[in-house]
Amino acid sequence: MDILRKDDIRKLSENKNHPSVSIFIPTHKEWNDMNQDIIRYKNQLNKAEKFLSNWLREKELISFLKPAKELLDDTEFWNHQDIGLAVYFNKDEFKTFRLPIRVEEFLYVNSIYYIKPLLPVLTGNGKFFLLAFDQKKTKLYEGSKYTIKELNIPDTMTSLDEMLEFYDTERSLQFHSGIRQANARGQGRNRGAIFHGQGTGIDETEHKKNLLDFAHIINNGVHKLLEDETAPLIITAVEYLIPIYIKANSFPHLYEKHLPLNPEEFKKEDLREKAWELVEPVFEKDIKKAFSKYKQFSGNGKASSNIEEIIKASFGNRIEYLWVDLNEHIWGKFNDAEQEVEFEEEPTPENKDLLDFAATQTLLNNGTVFALKKDEMPVKKPALSVFRF
Repeated sequence: MDILRKDDIRKLSENKNHPSVSIFIPTHKEWNDMNQDIIRYKNQLNKAEKFLSNWLREKELISFLKPAKELLDDTEFWNHQDIGLAVYFNKDEFKTFRLPIRVEEFLYVNSIYYIKPLLPVLTGNGKFFLLAFDQKKTKLYEGSKYTIKELNIPDTMTSLDEMLEFYDTERSLQFHSGIRQANARGQGRNRGAIFHGQGTGIDETEHKKNLLDFAHIINNGVHKLLEDETAPLIITAVEYLIPIYIKANSFPHLYEKHLPLNPEEFKKEDLREKAWELVEPVFEKDIKKAFSKYKQFSGNGKASSNIEEIIKASFGNRIEYLWVDLNEHIWGKFNDAEQEVEFEEEPTPENKDLLDFAATQTLLNNGTVFALKKDEMPVKKPALSVFRF
């Protein structure tokens, strides 16, 4: 729930369990709007129940909807929302994603999940990560132009004191083990042992070594969490700590600019604003560069707004950049064996939104997707793309 990752999209796209339900609603961070969010979700769930009654017997339907209806009474869940919510379920699974973007109310019942509304969270929307590297309490955030939330760094110690305490415990165990072994050999009766730990005269060299060890520990957790991510990672820390973390870093998308300040002195919203000021020019430059490619290649076959051509190219791993309209739906079928596209007027249990299909395939094949609202599209078309070849 903390972070939507490309692997989540991959797993959702692999679902072929009929029937499957996708529900999207806008939500609120304020607890006093909780009832409004629950009502929206309940309304979509009631619509889904009507659809599902066409395929499931009453007993099956009750079992199928059980986890989805139980969510209605989960006050703790509704008290901790972001500004959008996606709910996915079938007979075998139930998943929710709190989203840092606003989504339109939408229900989709099919043999596949509907994924397109999630895509702005993952690509083309200015996402970044911010590491507040601090000796007392290190924190990792996921941010964008408008939102920021704290992430849990897995399998790690987030303070230098915690690490040193662990070191002292390990040393103590090793020391007592050595004494026992020495006594067993009749040695060491008149020997003492001196260990240098926190508060016992650590010199500057040893302190820097401890800080580097701590940076490696944090890096291991960050790298594990972000291993499939391509968004930039910014470091914010007091100035002398930044080069220490850079030395330990193994995440390939560490941003070249950082925030030399004490993160403890700022609210997370203030940190988001400062981080966004650093990365915004890069995102704007990338978007302009992508669209200039579209204009350059649109006349020679390396770019297109033809839906059929885009569908085929997305499946064939040919799309470098794809712009897709979040408000548009183009229903139909794609036969990948025959490379044939069939368009249809209405959604059915047998067809899919071909824009959703193209966007998902592009993302999973490491293309860049700009999933935009209609008035944000650079050309008034449902989709346009730049091809790799």
